[in-house]
Amino acid sequence: MGSPSLIEEMKINIEDKRIIELQKQGKTVVFALVDGNLAGAFALSDRIREVSKEAIRKLKENGIKVYMLTGDAEEVAASVSEELGIDDYFAQVLPDQKAEKIKLLKEKGLKVAMLVTALMMRLHWLLLMLESLLEREQMLPSKARILSLLKMIQETW
Repeated sequence: MGSPSLIEEMKINIEDKRIIELQKQGKTVVFALVDGNLAGAFALSDRIREVSKEAIRKLKENGIKVYMLTGDAEEVAASVSEELGIDDYFAQVLPDQKAEKIKLLKEKGLKVAMLVTALMMRLHWLLLMLESLLEREQMLPSKARILSLLKMIQETW
């Protein structure tokens, strides 16, 4: 399982128009790889809740600049940032790069507070479950098995 960053790193060219369209729509595309080859992909998107929009609006009303730091692709970050009215964002940031981005903001003289989103935790959980499934089945699970797993995850949200 991997992100667009991993696909780029492995120099795998994505030519499937369906995947490209999903990325343009701001969806998070997660790729399934088998022996270093692209075997499939699925798209995730988070519904932005009104409470999130309201929280950002209130922060901005109080003169607080809002930045987003995400591992999501540029298209996803831009889409979410625009919908929420976020001042700026950093996209495709790996966990070990987050401290560096925070340092950049602090060097600008900004005070930084962080909030971890539920989506990030859900994606991490989903990837761990899929990884475990792949290890148990020793092969790529069937489409029906993946859909069953995704339905179970959706019901827990």
